[in-house]
Amino acid sequence: MFITNCYKYYFYHLPYYMLTKNESLVLHLIICLLLMLVAYSIFKPTYLILTNVNKISNVAEYLHGAYLNSYELSALSDFFFETVY
Repeated sequence: MFITNCYKYYFYHLPYYMLTKNESLVLHLIICLLLMLVAYSIFKPTYLILTNVNKISNVAEYLHGAYLNSYELSALSDFFFETVY
């Protein structure tokens, strides 16, 4: 009942569309698929960032120990890690 009311409101009351019921159903499915694609493109990078935080911090600690051998760079990196973490 709710879906048919949505069809009537969104598709049958639009003045520039003279759609049949099947055409409105197809248009509604296309709009839903586009919205799902937009939601996926927004939330997938966020999910990847949140699940890879531990890996990113491990890489940062490795770089901190492996490549920062001079005193100035290690002091600078210690300052960075103390302020960030």
